[in-house]
Amino acid sequence: MAIRKSPEALEAAAKLSRDSMLEAAKPKRLTLPTSSSAAPTRSMRLATTETPDRGPFVFVAYAREDASPAAQVVAALRAHGIRVEWDQDLLGGQHFRLRLGEMISKATVVMVLWSQYSTCSDFVIDEAEAGKSAGKLVTCRLGDLEACAIPFGFRQLHCVSADDTPAILAALAGCGLETTSI
Repeated sequence: MAIRKSPEALEAAAKLSRDSMLEAAKPKRLTLPTSSSAAPTRSMRLATTETPDRGPFVFVAYAREDASPAAQVVAALRAHGIRVEWDQDLLGGQHFRLRLGEMISKATVVMVLWSQYSTCSDFVIDEAEAGKSAGKLVTCRLGDLEACAIPFGFRQLHCVSADDTPAILAALAGCGLETTSI
């Protein structure tokens, strides 16, 4: 025996279903507990892509093929007390593009390491453009890259050698980042 529902009951059920689907599709904003609540757990910290503001930092953009020389530049900056963020800081499960975008927008300086690989990378060029548009781009050359190999739109910026730490520190200071020594 089939149960027959009135048109009003069918319409109410359809509205309830539609409303619940719309509610489920809304983005949820995660919040960390306040100091008066329980201490945050690791899983709570990982649930959000927001990071606390820990002061000024440099975002380093590079091509994947240049990971080793990029790591050397990052280590040199950190040895001078400079906070650095780069894609190596991403945690498993974080949304790559969104998190990199957050890093770039919050960075005091965007440092691009130009090489034969990064000059052909759409990602690196986009990261460089974001830094340039925000007026916080510092460009460095890896190896013996010729100035004419740097992509159009970035050649008019002075590009220092990634091996020249004093020049890099001076460029960072020129962008308003305090360095411990030059």
